[in-house]
Amino acid sequence: TLGAVNGSLSQSALDATASEIEGIREEIVGLANTTYLGRPLFAGVVDTDKAFDPSGAYLGDAGAVSRTVAPGTSIQVNLSGEQVFGAFDGGDPTNGNLFQILDRLAADVRSGDVAQMQAGMNRVDAGTERVSVAQAQIGTRGRQIEALGERNGDVSLALKAELAEVE
Repeated sequence: TLGAVNGSLSQSALDATASEIEGIREEIVGLANTTYLGRPLFAGVVDTDKAFDPSGAYLGDAGAVSRTVAPGTSIQVNLSGEQVFGAFDGGDPTNGNLFQILDRLAADVRSGDVAQMQAGMNRVDAGTERVSVAQAQIGTRGRQIEALGERNGDVSLALKAELAEVE
């Protein structure tokens, strides 16, 4: 998009750039529909095969998936698709989720609308930031789970040692 903003690209180059953006969008939709144990990661607790349809509309819910990691301690192990990729906006795709923003950006690149391309790049940056924040949140939860696992391992080892003494 940066190359298209300078205004020196031919229409065929603009079309190629727009096609590349569309390909990236499709790849991200595929990643957003990743499943684990037959369930989409970003769909919450709703029973569906995919978190997002091809248009980018969210098919899931905001249900929290929690796992008990210690007595009296549970951790939410998911984020909803809307938390990660943004909320679908049927009325104004420029305020929609990352998929809508990329669709609009591809259309703006094709049309050669420099002002809209620049605005679209800013919206993509905001979407990228939202994904980065989500990665950090999940990373923090993962570290909590690892720490609890280590602590549980230590307690288990201590209990086995005490049991050996009793025996």
